[in-house]
Amino acid sequence: MNPYLVDLRDILEAPGLSLDVQEEYPLAELVVGGEVFPLTGPVSVAATITNAGEGYVLTGSVAAEVNATCSRCLCEFHLQLEGELEGLWVRPTAETTEDVSGFVSENGAIDLSEALLAGLVVEVPFAPVHDLECAGLCPTCGADLNVEACDCADVPDVDHPFASLSRLLSSTESDLSAE
Repeated sequence: MNPYLVDLRDILEAPGLSLDVQEEYPLAELVVGGEVFPLTGPVSVAATITNAGEGYVLTGSVAAEVNATCSRCLCEFHLQLEGELEGLWVRPTAETTEDVSGFVSENGAIDLSEALLAGLVVEVPFAPVHDLECAGLCPTCGADLNVEACDCADVPDVDHPFASLSRLLSSTESDLSAE
């Protein structure tokens, strides 16, 4: 992954001052677990870095559009991701390194690439869908139920492992209704 360096020399020795960052970051793909999501364009960054005396605090947002595959119907679609940015960078000589996102380099820069990735990765849904009303694929014939209906739902499935339980339930219900 390419580093995303931000020069802090303007605020390096001035506690209380902030630096606004409004840029784009080139990233080819976002990898989450085993899934690869190609980006359709650059990542947009809108953030503020503040010299807090003991460190440099990052707050802001990150946005990107990725190509995704619908988990229900397997169609490709564009998924907009918008995440929060946060982090703390300190100088290498800092007394504490607890909860630190990184260190300020010798030339007064910090690398935000890991923070950008973290802000996007948490926004990727576990099972992306192109539409909440997506009907998915027929488990029997594979037809896209968003495009066409199929007759598979009308045919009883006697090969599934619970078919005999279904027949047992049907006979119990008829016995109860006869009483």
